[in-house]
Amino acid sequence: MSAQFPLLPASPGSRIPDTTEDGETFGLEMRPKDIAFGLAIVKWIEIRRSVGIDHLPTAVDFAKSALLLRLLSGKPPLPAPPPTSFGRPWYAVVEEKGPHPCVVRGILPDPRSTPSKTVMINDAHWTVVERIDDESAIVQWPRSNDLYRLIRRAPGDVDWTIQRTEPKPNIRILSTVGD
Repeated sequence: MSAQFPLLPASPGSRIPDTTEDGETFGLEMRPKDIAFGLAIVKWIEIRRSVGIDHLPTAVDFAKSALLLRLLSGKPPLPAPPPTSFGRPWYAVVEEKGPHPCVVRGILPDPRSTPSKTVMINDAHWTVVERIDDESAIVQWPRSNDLYRLIRRAPGDVDWTIQRTEPKPNIRILSTVGD
């Protein structure tokens, strides 16, 4: 006869009954860290599904997921995916004050006069919202409304920094959808 297991207990540290309906013992106990691990996996799969990834995760998915590592360390997911830096999530640029060193490829386009409104920062496309001068601009990660100030460290230098900034009321947020 197969054992019927009850639903997991609602509170961390709760004990799962250690006998089946027919009295067979199996002695399972859920520790708080076990429950936290399970809840992080469930949250990760829910987030994956919400962005259209419906297949069950593979071992490679588990090994490469920065979001899963974040959830397992007890941090909550961000409301929107963070910017990327060389193909990996760049949580620090969202969560830490900065400034953060970065690599900028290409020239800073003026969004009012050029067809290209993007610049490559750490190998990811960012939208140029306002070009202040040849050494600085206000940029936006296309998947969020957050604004960042991009500044060249010294005139003519190849080194840049980026720092999250408060939106200015007179800056219109550009949408890259359909551009």
